[in-house]
Amino acid sequence: MKTDATRLADSLRVLLRLFTIDETRFPSAGGRMRYNPVDFQSLHYIGEHSGCRAIDVASFLGLVPTTVQSALDRLEQRGLIERATNPDNRRAVSLQLTAVGMEMQSAIAAQDAINCAAMLGTLPSARRARFLVDVEQMASSLADMQKDKAA
Repeated sequence: MKTDATRLADSLRVLLRLFTIDETRFPSAGGRMRYNPVDFQSLHYIGEHSGCRAIDVASFLGLVPTTVQSALDRLEQRGLIERATNPDNRRAVSLQLTAVGMEMQSAIAAQDAINCAAMLGTLPSARRARFLVDVEQMASSLADMQKDKAA
C-alpha cells in the first residue's frame, strides 16, 4: 500500500515529465528555449528584481554562486540578460533582462499559464478553488521555511 507521500511523488513525477521533459505537447517557452530550471528561474527572478546582483539570484535559488554564475554566463551569451556596473557600488554588478530576455520571460510565463490551465482543466470546477488554496498554502509554507533556513 502506497503512502500519501509516495502517491504524491508518483503524480509529481508524471507532471514533471510532461511539463519539463516531454517537449511534444507542452514545449517550454512556447518552443523558443529548452527547459532548464536554473535558467528559467533566474530569468524570472531578474525580471522581477531588475538591478539585482548574482548573489541575490543565488540566494533566491538556494544555489552556490558558481552555479549561478554559469547560468548567468549562458543567459548573457544568449542575449537574455545584461550585466552593468551598479551605480551605487562600482564594484558590484547589476543584472537586468534585455529586450530579448523580456520577450523570452513573457514566452515562459505564457507557456506556464497554458500548462497550468491544462492541469486545472482536469479538475471539476467545484474542486479547483480548494486545490488552488491548498497549493498556495504549500508553496507559501515551504518558501517561508527556505527563508527561515537562509536567515
